Amino acid sequence: VSQAPPAGAPQPSAGCAKPPSSRPQCQKAFYPAIVNVPESALGVTSTREFAIDVPQAACEADATNPAPLSFWFHGQFGEYLAERNGWAGAAGYVKFAASNGHIVVYGRGLNYYEDLVGLGFVYTDAKSYDMGTGWNVGAGGDNSTCLTEDVQTGGFKDVSVTQHSCYPSCIKLGQCGRCNWSHCRDDVAFTKEIIKQIAGEYCIDMSRIYIGGISNGAMLTHHLYQQLPDTFAAVNPIYGLPLHGYALGRHGETMRNQKSLSETAMLEFHGRQDKTIPYQGGPSPTDAWSWYYAGLDEMMYIMAAVHGCKLEATDVTESVVDVCPGATQDFKCFEHQECSSGRRVIKCLYDGTHGQFPSAEMFGCVSFWFFNQFRRISPVKVE
Repeated sequence: VSQAPPAGAPQPSAGCAKPPSSRPQCQKAFYPAIVNVPESALGVTSTREFAIDVPQAACEADATNPAPLSFWFHGQFGEYLAERNGWAGAAGYVKFAASNGHIVVYGRGLNYYEDLVGLGFVYTDAKSYDMGTGWNVGAGGDNSTCLTEDVQTGGFKDVSVTQHSCYPSCIKLGQCGRCNWSHCRDDVAFTKEIIKQIAGEYCIDMSRIYIGGISNGAMLTHHLYQQLPDTFAAVNPIYGLPLHGYALGRHGETMRNQKSLSETAMLEFHGRQDKTIPYQGGPSPTDAWSWYYAGLDEMMYIMAAVHGCKLEATDVTESVVDVCPGATQDFKCFEHQECSSGRRVIKCLYDGTHGQFPSAEMFGCVSFWFFNQFRRISPVKVE
């Protein structure tokens, strides 16, 4: 599926004023890069890594037809350089991003040892060890988001108490908690700095910035649109939901920024048999990895309210598979229609466990079909 740009005027970035020959690495489409992220709360500047995938069309883009920009965030334990040829490649994301001329950023989360860099000596009497590469979704120090006692039935342990670790940045910021599992550096600022850097180096359309991710990366996706409500044209998380108490953001950001968020369309995917982050919400029954989550329907109802859509969701599977054929796994999509915002709010379910995606490259095809329907009308300024 390759589509024309959505209706409306593009918002060319500063990089559109530069000649195409000045754009970095255009002859090497996929390459790692770094960006400096001021961390005022920690008193340091973090040097963070990401990878960028630049199709030839984006290298040749100009102010009349600037390139769209999409972000992809890996899950817990993910490896950003492997995403392109791994999950994102197999799910069709890479193929359809390229065919539709999107620059794609693959962000890199932090593990314990990477988080320690630049912080000097840190001490805590809490558990503090590596639980893998992940993202800060704004819940550090909140002890209400996980199981803190073993769940037992008839003397048998059903679910073990949740593993946890206080990473060095969380220690420094006083955000240690019984439900911590990742770092506390500023991934919102990280995303903003990447946008600013790419907007200056390439000719991108600021009205067409999209974000998505898997698992913990999907949780970050929810966190980012809540914290940057005037930035993204559409989002597409898959098998990842906000923690309990964060469906509207930690401080109700979704409701505070309803007008801005009404320009951000929502497409969410989830496997019906997912037990790690169950789409119904509530506690994960996964042994020793047991957090509480908001439900998928809850997130759909919230975004339907933001967009002024109908409360009841309509089965739109037929129209989706007409565009992206080959669906299996009882793939079904449901939409809250008649949105006063002019955007769309859709969820797609399929038979699959955590880590599985729809077959036949459905994820990539449907995602970019959805993205290419929307741009933001209000000016996008990332400062």
